[in-house]
Amino acid sequence: MSATTVDDAIYLIGGCALDQTWVHDPPYSEYRCGGGVAKAVTGSTIRYLPKTNTHDTSLPDAPHPRYRHAAAALDNRVYLFGGTDGSGKIVPEVDVFSIATGKWTSLTQNLPNPTTDLNAFVLDGKIYVVGGYDPSWKALNVTQIFDPSASDAKLTWQTGPALLQGRGDAVAAVVDNKAYIVGGFHDQNNFKMPITDLEVLDVGKAGPWAARKGMAIARGDKAAASLNAFFMWSEERPKTSMGLQFLFMTSRLMIPSVTHGTPGVIYLQSDSALLRPRMGIPFSSSVGRATWLESTVQMAASTVCWTRLKNTMRK
Repeated sequence: MSATTVDDAIYLIGGCALDQTWVHDPPYSEYRCGGGVAKAVTGSTIRYLPKTNTHDTSLPDAPHPRYRHAAAALDNRVYLFGGTDGSGKIVPEVDVFSIATGKWTSLTQNLPNPTTDLNAFVLDGKIYVVGGYDPSWKALNVTQIFDPSASDAKLTWQTGPALLQGRGDAVAAVVDNKAYIVGGFHDQNNFKMPITDLEVLDVGKAGPWAARKGMAIARGDKAAASLNAFFMWSEERPKTSMGLQFLFMTSRLMIPSVTHGTPGVIYLQSDSALLRPRMGIPFSSSVGRATWLESTVQMAASTVCWTRLKNTMRK
């Protein structure tokens, strides 16, 4: 599922409607939504209104059901990129939801290099679609730039500067007109562990992605936000060489007091507990008595340094 903010609403789109089950599908076996059954992946569109704490479920479904996708909002529209359908096939179509009309359309041009577990963000009036895995599970370093204002359809998609490190399951955020991408997984180590790498893109200087000091702890499949006092964190899965152990994380949202936030700061938080090795057990069956390790990392965008805010245990 993607969560995209437009004005005072959050649009929750797509996602997995069933438990994830283990599927043996070489070269990389994986937990797949509903085990790959039809209609396990949804295209549902829900508008959440925080002021009234209500969910508007009257909106139409997206044309192409998907999960593990990316979304970005620009000019009062929400764009969906990549991800997979219920069979595990990558979705190349770009679906667009108009906030004004409440209707979905699809672009005539597909995503040139469709991937799954990718990132998308808005920078300087354009949407940047970065990284992700191709159908062979190769972690790409591509940057694809979508310009909705292009007068020539051939210029709608452009190739941007390549990432220094190909990655999927990373997070990206924009602060002070600079884009940051950090963490994730890549195929070069057979997905055994996530990476710590941090890269910065400064479009004002028309430069390439540049490496900055990475995280002290490798993280992948997480979430981050650049709002002043906004923390978000979700599932993280460092895999062993056998692919049997996972760090399992809940998907939760916390908005602390404003005093916890600082302008120009990216916050990153993860909750994790190493579960017993197992095969074919849905994630949902493992929730309950797990002990969660909370670890929050703050990165000051101006100085590009990492600071641990807290480290607590709870049950």
